[in-house]
Amino acid sequence: MVKTANKSKSGSKPSRKELKQPDQFVEVGTQSLDWVHNHRHQILAGFIAVLLISLGVFLFFYMQERNNKAATQALGEALKTYEAKISNDASTENTEKTFKTEAEREKAATTDFEKVSQNYASSSAGAFAHLYLGHIYAKQKEFAKAQQAYEQFLRSFPPNDPVRFLGIDALAYVLAQTKKEAESLEQLKRFGEEGAPIYRSFALMRLASHYETKKDLTKALHFYGLVGQDKLNSEYQKEAKKRAAVLALQAPAQPAPKQPAPAQPTPKQPVAPRK
Repeated sequence: MVKTANKSKSGSKPSRKELKQPDQFVEVGTQSLDWVHNHRHQILAGFIAVLLISLGVFLFFYMQERNNKAATQALGEALKTYEAKISNDASTENTEKTFKTEAEREKAATTDFEKVSQNYASSSAGAFAHLYLGHIYAKQKEFAKAQQAYEQFLRSFPPNDPVRFLGIDALAYVLAQTKKEAESLEQLKRFGEEGAPIYRSFALMRLASHYETKKDLTKALHFYGLVGQDKLNSEYQKEAKKRAAVLALQAPAQPAPKQPAPAQPTPKQPVAPRK
């Protein structure tokens, strides 16, 4: 009769054979370490790739913020030149930027704004540089250059951006100076319909004022009336209502409708004498 070895019961001490068997946790851990060791180059490459992507995103936003700061600073310096005083004072104590003539100031400001528009073309500062270049060209009566600068400014902003009106207003003036009155009015009308509400009334006021100057009281009253319906209850609304009331008095009175002529009495027939 062959005796079989009894299995160790629960709670009893493990046998020597069981102790010699490798622990499963240790075995899995060893395998993991081996896998990491064998694939260390791929793991390192992946880690470096993730690190580079994260670093690239960080650098992008960092450089963008730095670029915006530099653009704003450059625009600020150009504005200082644009607004500098005209003075012949050569005192060394005066630290403000001054110019002897307006021509010198405009030339220096043009150079500064051109640098901003070229070096920071994709920034808001670059767009505003075009706006001020347009102002300088318009003052010098170089209306073709001014129109080009204003149109470049307008292309930098979406149609409903409030700052677009600065360009629309200036462009309308330049077009009017170059005998393109229809285009000028069209710019104002379009903005009056599609532009930012806060400036829409100003565009309509410009149109009303234009037609009032041209003695076209019907159109002037029409645009003053549109401003009077302004939901923002702005100062333009009050002014438009005043102007409309004044123009209504100046408008030629409509001829009164003709009244029907009174009926004529029937002529009396002579009465024959009685016999």
